[in-house]
Amino acid sequence: WLDKFGEADIPAAPINTVAEAVEDVQTRARGLIVQLEHPAIGTAKSIANPIRFSDTPVSFRLPPPLLGEHTAEILRGLGYSAEDMQTMAVESAT
Repeated sequence: WLDKFGEADIPAAPINTVAEAVEDVQTRARGLIVQLEHPAIGTAKSIANPIRFSDTPVSFRLPPPLLGEHTAEILRGLGYSAEDMQTMAVESAT
């Protein structure tokens, strides 16, 4: 399809899988994948900030959260009580 689009002068590009995107030459050249130490799973790959600041470099201090790691904090911020959260947990509302 890409050849046909090219012949017709239609801009097009392939759609990569996540694995392909992570291994892409441009992704690697721009340093868009960083490795962070996670206390529960060890070394974890994460997406770096694609925005570059010349005078204020971006740092990566925290690993990506585990699934549900911040659920209670978010629900509290939305006004749910501890009792509400317990009810949701019992009813398997994850």
